[in-house]
Amino acid sequence: MIQKKHAAINNRNLILCYFLVSLVLIHEVTVFFSSQNFPIPRMTSLILFLGLSAIFFLKGKKFDEKIIIVILLLLSLIFLQGMFFGLSIVTLFTYPLFVLMIPFFLYKIVGYKIFNYIVNIILYTAIISSAIWLLQNLIPPFDSYLQSLRFSNSPFIQGTETYSRVSLFFIYTIQGSPMEVFGINIHRNPGLYHEPGAFAYFLIFAIGLNTIIQNSFWNKTNIILSLILITTFSTAGYLALFVLLIFAALRSKIGINSKALILLLLVSIISISFISIDFMGQKILAHYETQIEQDMVEPTTAGRILRIRRAINLFSTSPIIGRGIITEARDFQPGSPYYFTGVGAWRTLSSYGIFFAGLIYLLFYRGIKNLCILYNFNQRFAIYFFIAILIGASSQRFFLDNISILLFVFGLLYSKQKIVNSMGSGILTASSTWFLKSQKSTARTARTGSFCPPRN
Repeated sequence: MIQKKHAAINNRNLILCYFLVSLVLIHEVTVFFSSQNFPIPRMTSLILFLGLSAIFFLKGKKFDEKIIIVILLLLSLIFLQGMFFGLSIVTLFTYPLFVLMIPFFLYKIVGYKIFNYIVNIILYTAIISSAIWLLQNLIPPFDSYLQSLRFSNSPFIQGTETYSRVSLFFIYTIQGSPMEVFGINIHRNPGLYHEPGAFAYFLIFAIGLNTIIQNSFWNKTNIILSLILITTFSTAGYLALFVLLIFAALRSKIGINSKALILLLLVSIISISFISIDFMGQKILAHYETQIEQDMVEPTTAGRILRIRRAINLFSTSPIIGRGIITEARDFQPGSPYYFTGVGAWRTLSSYGIFFAGLIYLLFYRGIKNLCILYNFNQRFAIYFFIAILIGASSQRFFLDNISILLFVFGLLYSKQKIVNSMGSGILTASSTWFLKSQKSTARTARTGSFCPPRN
């Protein structure tokens, strides 16, 4: 009877965990919510914050002093920027709440298993959306039907003002223009995300997490995710996957000669792809040439290379305190040396300044390393995974959004010694059978100095 009661509690908690993580992910990546005309800006962020904070307190969770210190530092930095560049009292407080407290509440509610849920959610939504993508490319009438939906008045179809990106509820983003690959017109696969590059970023994020959880790069989930990644035709996604493949080759159990051969093969493939495939080498070179030709910064030429250039330029004007954490401190004037760019990893450097950005990078990396410790995986993988994320985030805004920043939170809250003690955190593990078994595992840890949690 007691076991059935515990099983029922676990099932309810599991559903809640998946629901909350899915909600935060969808809120971050789809154009469905961003295209809604709410009476209050960022209404969905406010609802998420209030809902997660209510669950946090109802579950009797407590604040960590480390997160409070970081919030106070962030408030101080925003206020300092405001003295020089512009300040909004409302945003001064809402920014830390939406950027830091939402992922903090989510992690404390769900627990360390949140990274497993992220992998599973990205995997299954990717499979569903890729099935729609396949039908769109193989069946012209189906593509025509999807294109007609872009201009419909259905509440389940929401998109940008130009209808260039339209969300089919929460499962797929309909894009209007195909690209040419080897002479064939084909739609890139955006998944449920706002564009294919964003989809590629989260696929890399899931592949890296799953590699740690499964203690191996070569597993069924990673193969599926990697194959789906190919359909995004994302240059950054391919380069990030290449970095993870280097780790997989170096850590394989084959001989040194075989490793050298595999690495040579990988380098050859990426080099040939860069030279011959339009969306890789030629696209990068085209952006670079455009950058060289531009003497003034113009929003109409906002390619990704140009935006990286702007971020570096902005950083050089205010390297210590940064500029542009909140909108009021940003400069959107064409030709200005302070022109704001919104690209993820580079934005972190230009917006937060060298010291705070350095702290963010460090704790982000530490979060990956902590996860490797948690799953008893090779800690050197943290370097490769961090580089892969930076490559993906060089052209995407998601580096400091609610899902990615969970790694920052994990790096902030836990040291190597505290990781084992954190295994009972979260609403799921607190009442689970595994949590009871983990007490024995903790005892073994004290004797052997090692810890290896169970895998899914």
